[in-house]
Amino acid sequence: MACRKREVPGHLPAGRKGARGLKGRNPTMRQKAAIDKAGLKASEWLVIKNLSKELHLKHRYNSETKVIPA
Repeated sequence: MACRKREVPGHLPAGRKGARGLKGRNPTMRQKAAIDKAGLKASEWLVIKNLSKELHLKHRYNSETKVIPA
């Protein structure tokens, strides 16, 4: 009989990321300038994705996400 993993409620399978699963990184000086220019406090935001024309940000405390021009 094959052993199956028990599914845990609220748990996402490996390889899938929910909004909470996205890990942010501290912004660089150039990214901080773009965050400040967008009217946000750079100390409260983490960078999830850095594209050539936009930055994807995640709030450090409440997991809110935003996309701003880079």
